[in-house]
Amino acid sequence: MSSDKKQQLIQAGIDLFSQRGFWNTSTASIAKHANVATGTLFNYFPSKESLIDAVYLHMKTQLLEELSGSLVQLGEQQQVKPVVEALWYRYISWGIKNPVEHDLLNQLKLSDLVSSEAKDRGMASFSDFNLHMQNWLASGELKEMDTGFFAELMLAQMQASIDYAIGHNLADMALAKHILLGFSVFWDGIRVTTD
Repeated sequence: MSSDKKQQLIQAGIDLFSQRGFWNTSTASIAKHANVATGTLFNYFPSKESLIDAVYLHMKTQLLEELSGSLVQLGEQQQVKPVVEALWYRYISWGIKNPVEHDLLNQLKLSDLVSSEAKDRGMASFSDFNLHMQNWLASGELKEMDTGFFAELMLAQMQASIDYAIGHNLADMALAKHILLGFSVFWDGIRVTTD
């Protein structure tokens, strides 16, 4: 089986799910959009639900690759702030460059359309980040909180930054200032102060 066709089908799923919604998108329309026969779709995905899982995991992988680049760039950086800031920039940049994927990933995260197996696989792929979060929270630089709460807090604030940037067509210096301000507000809220 061709991995190109599989990728075409996943991309067609992303395009149509974001345009029409999950329930209003038929497997026939996905196959047509991918320029393959309807039967071909079922050679790769036994059901629409398995295609939804594949779309979800594909987007999680894209995001993971983007975020992992910042950890590689920073190497063995010991201070928490530069690492969290680099991840902040990478995540927001990915969301702004890939608004369809970002929005669709958020919809799928909140829906019951993704199988628990796919959600578990998606979470497992981010296990290194969970370990990093535990280390950051144990460093004494951040306020005491659960890693799950830290992750949700960070995601919510990055989501707000992405939505605002897209909604106001921010680019270049205006976008850089916006991202910096968003991080400053987030960091001031989570860091331990010595006042």
